[in-house]
Amino acid sequence: MAVRAIDHPIHDRLLFQTVHIFDMIVRTGNRRALGQRFAQADFGADAARIAELKLPTLIMWGGRDRLIPPGDAERFHHDIDGSRLAIFPGLGHVPQEEDPARTAAAVIDFLQARNDA
Repeated sequence: MAVRAIDHPIHDRLLFQTVHIFDMIVRTGNRRALGQRFAQADFGADAARIAELKLPTLIMWGGRDRLIPPGDAERFHHDIDGSRLAIFPGLGHVPQEEDPARTAAAVIDFLQARNDA
C-alpha cells in the first residue's frame, strides 16, 4: 500500500497522540507495569459483548501482531455489524506507532466515508 501525503486537520492531532502514547510506553517501568496488568486480566470475560456494539467501528490491526492474533480482528469484524476492518500486513501490535501516516489515512478515510453516508 502506498503512503500518501495527508492534508487533513485531524492528521496532526492523531500524529501528536501517537507520539505521546509511544513516549508513555517507552518510559522506564511502564512496559513492566503493562505486562503485569496483562497477567491480571481476564480478556475472555466480556468477549460476547462485542456483538452488542451498534455504532460505526473501525478495527485497525497489525498483520504481524504477536500479542493479539490478527484472527481476533477478523472475529471482531464479523461480530460488529457494519464495522470496517483495516489490517496492515507488515505492522505489529501498535500499527498507529509503527506507521502513523498510513493508519491516520485509514482513520480519515473511515471518517470521510461516514460523512458521505
